[in-house]
Parts: sequence; C-alpha cells; structure tokens
Amino acid sequence: MLDLLDAINRGFRPHLGKIPVFGDAQLRRIEAPLVVIVGGRDKLLDSADTARRLRRRLPHADVRMPADQPHFIRGQGDAMLDFLVGKTKDSCDGA
Repeated sequence: MLDLLDAINRGFRPHLGKIPVFGDAQLRRIEAPLVVIVGGRDKLLDSADTARRLRRRLPHADVRMPADQPHFIRGQGDAMLDFLVGKTKDSCDGA
C-alpha cells in the first residue's frame, strides 16, 4: 500500500482549474459500455448528484457508489476486471 501511495504522490499533478462537466447532450451520445464508481464519502465532488445524473442520462451505464469510500476508491479491482472481461467477451461474441 505504501508503494501505491508513493507512486501516486510522485505522479500527482494538481488540477487547479474548474473540473469540466459533460452536458446532457454529450452524455446521451455515449453508447459504449460504461462503469462509473464514485465514492459515497467524497469530499471533493458531489458523488450522489453525479451518480443520480449519470443514472438518469445513461441508463445503460453501471453506476456504483460504495457508501464507505472517499474520493480515492479502493477495492474495486475485481469489479473492474469482471466488467472489462465481460464486455470484451460480449464484443468478441458479436453482442
């Protein structure tokens, strides 16, 4: 874990400008399979609003909000692999 935190600190480049927000029309154009994981205890972003908006605008998206997670979400590696492997298999099968 310390190696991970060290790597993050070495590569961290703070974003001081306003975070861009996709408009509703832009969101509706996303057709690709999508998984979004936002932290329920995020102090930097309004994750509840983000999750609500994405669920409303992208009904095909898999939107997850672990209630106990902050902005830096841990423990989602297996879920992401399952999503990626499943979507890769689906696309290879012609689905």
